[in-house]
Amino acid sequence: MPQTFVFSTYGARGDVFPYLAIARELQNRGHRALVATSESYRREIEKRGLEFRAIRPDAPSGDDAQKMMHPINGTEFLFRRLLLPALRDSIADLRAVAVGSDVLISHTTSLAGPIVAEMERNRGLKWASSAVSPLSLLQNDVALPALPRAVDFPILNRAVLELLRRQFGMHLKETQHIRAELGLSRGDNALWSDAHSPQLQLCLWDERFAPVSGMEARRAVGFCFLADETPLSPEIEDFLSEGEAPIAFVVASFSDEWHWQVESIAAAEMQGKRALFLGGAKFSRGESDLFAPFAPLAPILPRCAALVHQGGIGTLALGLRAGLPMLLCPHSHDQPDNARRAQKLGLARVLAPKNYRAANVAHEIGVLLRDEEITARLNQWRGLQNGSANAADELEQFAN
Repeated sequence: MPQTFVFSTYGARGDVFPYLAIARELQNRGHRALVATSESYRREIEKRGLEFRAIRPDAPSGDDAQKMMHPINGTEFLFRRLLLPALRDSIADLRAVAVGSDVLISHTTSLAGPIVAEMERNRGLKWASSAVSPLSLLQNDVALPALPRAVDFPILNRAVLELLRRQFGMHLKETQHIRAELGLSRGDNALWSDAHSPQLQLCLWDERFAPVSGMEARRAVGFCFLADETPLSPEIEDFLSEGEAPIAFVVASFSDEWHWQVESIAAAEMQGKRALFLGGAKFSRGESDLFAPFAPLAPILPRCAALVHQGGIGTLALGLRAGLPMLLCPHSHDQPDNARRAQKLGLARVLAPKNYRAANVAHEIGVLLRDEEITARLNQWRGLQNGSANAADELEQFAN
């Protein structure tokens, strides 16, 4: 029997696109799947034939976008300054979508998700929570953005985690007042216990990357990849076809993007390698490099020699699937934890942003390209199974 599934999320592409993959899988099985997120994703979602519903607030821009990526205060800014002030609007928007649906699946950033789930529970709405990266579970083995090295000292890391839980509990106390206004239970902590469903928690990564334990409701379904039929631009296709495999640099939210580009270009030249920079404002061609707007990575990465990026979970998963040596320069949010896990598994090397200098980058790339052990380990991840089918299986079973 066809069911209706609503996915509620907020954030970067890596926080949104895994849900598009699951939604498409459910749609292909005859179900109705709606993706409820920021207005700025409308075109990306609708052009793929998926149903979109706008949920306030929209994605930040300008100074707010930079503040959200601050290595220490970015997560606090996201929740306190962007999501919490718009929570009443988010609840109204999401409830309008969820009424009459069968299952609501919420991302950790969806503060409205658990609230709407409780509001509509008596009408038959089921709630599954989800996490796109291990940091969202805030288990004792996570590396926190502000103190990533504390994870090497378990007692210290547990103390920092407990302090963080209490701090965010205070910051997000307004959610308890809003819940009380709506006649709901006050809840405990909007970012921790309240954010995770006791019935089903989908962990959207390969269990080899981060084992899932501690709760029967948790399911590691695998990384979820969206098949993208968008053809590559002629500029990118020509660049990839006319010479040796380049180093791919994914331009993201670095605090000093100009510095990063200058150092990256110099590093590629030191290695005698061509370079493809993805995420720029426009196309710009040099003798041995190409700057291009962001493009689908799945068809590009298998044609590259190595990948340099911040360690966002979506790009990292695509790099693993392509079996590509990676240099990670983690900046904020889940990136330090993702980078630590990839490095610990022997799948990537890590360089701190403060050490991002051409000579250092060139050295790390050289090590990656010569390291046969990393290549052998990456071959075991090449062609990763798409976890979307597993996620859809879990949701179908949960709905019934």
